[in-house]
Amino acid sequence: MEKIKAGTLLDGTKVTNYVLTNSLGDRVVLSEYGARLVSWEIVTPAGDTENMVSCPEDLSSIEKSGQVRGATVGPVANRIGEASFRLDDKYYMFNKNNGNNLLHSGDAALHTICWQTKKTSDDSVTFYHEVKDKADKFPGHRKFSVTYSLDQRSLSIHYHVETDQDTPVALTNHAFFTLGEEDNVDALELELNASYFTPVDDALIPTGEVLKVEGSDFDFRTPRVLNTVKESEDPRIKNVGGLDHNFIVDQEERGEVAIVGRVINHRNSLQLACFSSEPGVQVYMEPYTKVEDKNSAATGLYRAICLETQHFPDAVNIPHFPSPILRAGQSLDSYTYYSISPYSQED
Repeated sequence: MEKIKAGTLLDGTKVTNYVLTNSLGDRVVLSEYGARLVSWEIVTPAGDTENMVSCPEDLSSIEKSGQVRGATVGPVANRIGEASFRLDDKYYMFNKNNGNNLLHSGDAALHTICWQTKKTSDDSVTFYHEVKDKADKFPGHRKFSVTYSLDQRSLSIHYHVETDQDTPVALTNHAFFTLGEEDNVDALELELNASYFTPVDDALIPTGEVLKVEGSDFDFRTPRVLNTVKESEDPRIKNVGGLDHNFIVDQEERGEVAIVGRVINHRNSLQLACFSSEPGVQVYMEPYTKVEDKNSAATGLYRAICLETQHFPDAVNIPHFPSPILRAGQSLDSYTYYSISPYSQED
């Protein structure tokens, strides 16, 4: 494990990055700022070194833009409808930052914080952060820890949360995966272990319905090339310009670690497999129209794909969704694993 000075935040806080390596020559860079995955370099079957994720390494640009790339997002990731919810007969309101809704917990969210480094080893780093009651407008004095561990081609993320009051907790990592593609990810294939999804309204807030993917353009149970998504006439996809939807992971039992899906790159013969104990995965395809990069010569449709393992969006307001409420005195442990391996047509 190697420590690197990443820079200084606007408030004068010094930030440290940590580098994990393995015997295969793979290299992972993690940052205290946002408990963030900055890069994940893999040695390909051809012997080349390629980065699997997209994240700026310039600390000042990340801070000024409030980017979530690679960060731990919470305490409630994704959207809360009308930027408000009721819990235990109390009403909580937040500043709206996504139309009339709250996205990724707002200005004081975990991705905007420089976490403490609690523990390091040759193959892992644990970041820690405490939030006082309502310091971020959410109830409870909460203790968060995130442990990243690098194995042979596998990066695991372990979230641990404690609270002294009932409070919603729905964490995710917002890595933008490219699987080594610098220009676009249009030719990558996506496969999801999901038989159902949660449709959304025009503001991307779930309607409360749970629908089968079978017979729809949301069916990724067999691999599909990403650039075929643009051909969909389904307004739920067409109006978004791709995917920004929650899929329900097929789990035999809630809380068990199950396969979420995989992304396949035929060019470098690599595949990313995702496993998680979370009930859902938000699949987000980043279109180029949302990337402010005047120097980019890329002409592809999509720049990256995100597999955000998490609770369902707006679950705090939809009673029949799996509850994100962590009760006072209880603790939460959640696990997500990303694994990179060689791909062949026989897989």
